Amino acid sequence: AGDGSGGGVERASSQLAVLLHGYPSCAEYCFGDWLVPALVWAGYTVLALDFPGCGESPGPSLKTRSEFALDEGGPADLAAEAMDALAKVKVGAQDRPPLGSLPQLFKATHPFKAPRPLKQRIKTDESSLFACLTPPLPELGVGKWPGAVAFVGSDWGGGVCLAMAHAKKHRHRVADLALLMPSFREKEKGELARVRLGGKGALILWAKDDQFHSWASFKAQPLASLSKALGGAGAGGKLTEYVVDRKADAKWKPESKERAIVHFLTGSDPLPSTQRVTNRPVSEAKGTDGRAATQSCNVVFLAPAAPASPANSAPQARLPCPAGGGASGV
Repeated sequence: AGDGSGGGVERASSQLAVLLHGYPSCAEYCFGDWLVPALVWAGYTVLALDFPGCGESPGPSLKTRSEFALDEGGPADLAAEAMDALAKVKVGAQDRPPLGSLPQLFKATHPFKAPRPLKQRIKTDESSLFACLTPPLPELGVGKWPGAVAFVGSDWGGGVCLAMAHAKKHRHRVADLALLMPSFREKEKGELARVRLGGKGALILWAKDDQFHSWASFKAQPLASLSKALGGAGAGGKLTEYVVDRKADAKWKPESKERAIVHFLTGSDPLPSTQRVTNRPVSEAKGTDGRAATQSCNVVFLAPAAPASPANSAPQARLPCPAGGGASGV
């Protein structure tokens, strides 16, 4: 779980995003390098689980077909229990382990500059799960998360999210859905028509050329029921489709997908702030010819040359460029 205390969007500190990975995979592989820091930037606390038998969570693997998602002690129950277990634990600065003692979950050099998530065990009634933790954590201890929260799922995890969204036992927990090629088949025809989302609705992300996830099959049945429940994808509806033809398309790059998810959930576009330069590293020096030179972000700008004089008529020397940079005479 990660606290979005340094986020770029005004949001309640209790806002939670639950991330459920695909199979065979884990939270780190699915979300660690891209989506987690973007959501933290947007002000979310992020709970990204490793299901039993996946990643660093112990125990036998769960059944991964969508018809088993709502089994007793299955993935939906574990996700709900992890939410409640996290909310019951009052976590303060004095309770956090030293940063160096836990493995970092994703690269430090991410454009959103979110705190580095760390892995920590969360005890539930049924199991012991590893979750992603990003310091500083909020002072929780609220017993349960107030209201419904956002669920993000990929593949198997996306199917679990859909199952929770229509099940009477869990649907009160789900406000928003952001699903990447969810693996889901209706156990009972039309069951997704029971989905009621009180937030922004559902965002479906899909690459049509994926050989393991058929867009045509998903659109024909599960999506048709979900669309009926949410009023369609047009004006006034709560269904948004983000579909590309090929995984090689620029719109399917991690930064494009996380931008779409954050914008869907918050209404804010994180990309402009990451592109805007606020502090360029600058250094000033003099070239071998005595001219002032300013180096900024690996680009060198030379001051205008002084008028040539009989005492200084030798060819002007260029300031050596830093690796990967260039020099430009002004």
